[in-house]
Amino acid sequence: MKRFVPVCLGLFLIGFAPLPAGSVVSIIDGAESAGPLTLTPTTLNVQTISSLIQINHADILEATFGEVPFHLDAFSSAASGQLPSAWKSQDIGTITSPGYITETTGLLTVNSCGADPRVRPPRNADQCFFAGQPWTGNGQWTVRLREIDHKETELRAGLMLRETFNPDSPMSFVAATTTGNGNFGFRDEVGSPQQGGAPFSLDIPVWLRLTRYGQSIFGSISSDGLVWSSVAVGSFKSTAAPWIGLYSSARRENGMGKAVLDQVYFTPVPSEAQVLPPGVLLQSGSFLAGRFEHLEFDPANPDSEGNFVRGNKSIPIPRSKIAAVIMLPTDRSMIGSMGSRVGVLMKNGDVMDGDFSSISWGQVTISSVLLGITSYHQDEVNACLLHPVNATPAAYEFRLRDGSIIEAGSFKVGAGGVAIDENSGQSITVTPDEIAQVRAGAAQVQNLTELNWKATAPAASAPATNAPAINAPPAPDAQAAPVLAPIPDLPDPSSAAESWEGPNQEQIIKAPLATPIEFTLPGKFRAIGVKVALSPDSPPNSNLTVRVLVDGKEAARTPPFRAGEQPRYMQLTVSDPKTVTLEADSVFTVAKVLFIDPVAIRDK
Repeated sequence: MKRFVPVCLGLFLIGFAPLPAGSVVSIIDGAESAGPLTLTPTTLNVQTISSLIQINHADILEATFGEVPFHLDAFSSAASGQLPSAWKSQDIGTITSPGYITETTGLLTVNSCGADPRVRPPRNADQCFFAGQPWTGNGQWTVRLREIDHKETELRAGLMLRETFNPDSPMSFVAATTTGNGNFGFRDEVGSPQQGGAPFSLDIPVWLRLTRYGQSIFGSISSDGLVWSSVAVGSFKSTAAPWIGLYSSARRENGMGKAVLDQVYFTPVPSEAQVLPPGVLLQSGSFLAGRFEHLEFDPANPDSEGNFVRGNKSIPIPRSKIAAVIMLPTDRSMIGSMGSRVGVLMKNGDVMDGDFSSISWGQVTISSVLLGITSYHQDEVNACLLHPVNATPAAYEFRLRDGSIIEAGSFKVGAGGVAIDENSGQSITVTPDEIAQVRAGAAQVQNLTELNWKATAPAASAPATNAPAINAPPAPDAQAAPVLAPIPDLPDPSSAAESWEGPNQEQIIKAPLATPIEFTLPGKFRAIGVKVALSPDSPPNSNLTVRVLVDGKEAARTPPFRAGEQPRYMQLTVSDPKTVTLEADSVFTVAKVLFIDPVAIRDK
């Protein structure tokens, strides 16, 4: 057996889950410190139990100031066969038989009954089965509907947000039906009639999403959980803490229908903005959540300003700095695919070319050669396109609780708050309470999955499959929560490793054992970091170690990662390497490793 002598270059392994509130990872020494965080003019202070740690701003990899999980698996902490402790389930309205929900290894089966038509009230009250949890503030809620009972012809199932369990409560829903259609509806006041748009077509399985910003509520659907289409918009005026969850209704007397769902995620306003909420996307790549009270541009004056409102603050933004004005939640990639086109991106995906003129009184107006001056209602418009995004590397990235992402060159901390110098030249002042995270920006952090990388298939002479592992841990409790969300179904890859984006927008490389993943690094770098875990489909008692090769030579090797453990953060200081290679070893050849968000930190 080969003898291994580690070369100690500062390798640190940290028990890793999404960073808890009040914690920081410093890229210099790999330390993760937990405790209340305070920004000062020169440092980030971490108050631990025993000491006060001061970290220079430039050395912060990621600092979390509040509960900002970018994607919460609603069932990750619940024992198998049980609903999470915060959940409540109940029949709403008059129904003929009680509904119920069951959970088995992440699959949720909702059974619901219809209402007696003799006592069925009008559309100002509901009859359905609901299971969910309380929620405070804005949010985005997602579920995948896997199956629906087609024998029950009037069955519908999906997501619902409601103020109370009373039948006439304010509420909103997005659902799929057995007829192959989807529905979106809402009731914005107690006892008012249900409103909603026309049915829309979909195929099951289907991903469903509700998104709330202030008093607006949006319904979206997706075929894969990655690319989303907005289907409707309504209002949710309640100021109370509502309930969000799953609902189902058979909608006829004595009809009992079944729907099977999974991938239930409840997320605060998305800070990792693949789906942008209403706001403004700047050419620098920054995004500010909010709205234009009135926006009218003079094409002859590229520096004419629109009055943008973020929260209760007004910010003048010149036309020349705006890439797009977001009216409805819109996938960022859709805007990127437009290139240099200008005009209006409609909700149905069409682009109406022309010079954007104004937003006023709920109308979007453009001027084009073919159509002249044309107005559209803002509920029909996803985004107004003004300029292409021309993002430049930023030193810092600020993520705010309202969903804003500010790419910053620098920032100053003073008595008036945190003054952030946005990359395009905008100065944006925020209070400390508005900050969810401060992260190292693109000028410092290189996402390795964006570089050319190669994976070499393992040799054919591999160890025996499922050979007993040395010091293997016992099989995890069958009641334990899964390590990660289930990996999406993918076609057989042509290469030795797969690369995909996880449900919380992490970049993930999934590779068989003994598959070297080699990254070529352009430029000078001083550290690398990556989260490591076994794939959830690995054998329950499997384990692995990860070898790190720098310019072809082994620099360090980790202790074992074991099945059932949460991803752990690994960091290694380096000195301007040309290549870095990650490779996992194990006697369990059927095990697979996940390399999550591999990054390299640039040398100063």
